[in-house]
Amino acid sequence: MRPSQQLHGLGAGATRPLWMPAAELLHATGRDWDRRVHRISVLARTLPPVVTDRWVKDRPRDPDALLLRACTRVTQVKEGTDWSDDAWDAWDDCRRAAQAAPEDPTPWPAMLWLMHSCGSPAHATIPVWTEAVARDPWNRSAHHQKPRHPSPRGHGTLIQMLDFAERRTSQAPPGPPGPAALGRALGHGHG
Repeated sequence: MRPSQQLHGLGAGATRPLWMPAAELLHATGRDWDRRVHRISVLARTLPPVVTDRWVKDRPRDPDALLLRACTRVTQVKEGTDWSDDAWDAWDDCRRAAQAAPEDPTPWPAMLWLMHSCGSPAHATIPVWTEAVARDPWNRSAHHQKPRHPSPRGHGTLIQMLDFAERRTSQAPPGPPGPAALGRALGHGHG
């Protein structure tokens, strides 16, 4: 008698799509935006793109599928590149993910990362930043991405970066993770 396929791990893909564990993980995250963006970023860096592409093919309107594919494509764009076809494809995927889940802030920090990687000027990030904080005013990922643009290593100056960080930390209530990290970086006791 042959042992059960489950004991050998055989046939796992025959009954469950490869993307199903990621789908379950993201679904369980709900509206915990910090946890969601963390899980998305880990999955985007580790899952083979074929998994996210298959998920979107199987469920073309699934907001989690669209978002994970977008973030996977964003991570593949090399920092310091121009707006290549791959970068524009990643941008379009981010826009589709944002449209599929209008309340989710997660696509917007991904777009900020993409804009930094492709050399967009700091002023061009303002509409994207505004969309992110409209959905989650103290979103950690957005607060990590936005200061990269006005920084000297980005496309601005130290004064612009410090001005942004100072304004955000002064407006933040105690405890939000994004501004608290900015405050610590500036040497403030906030958060």
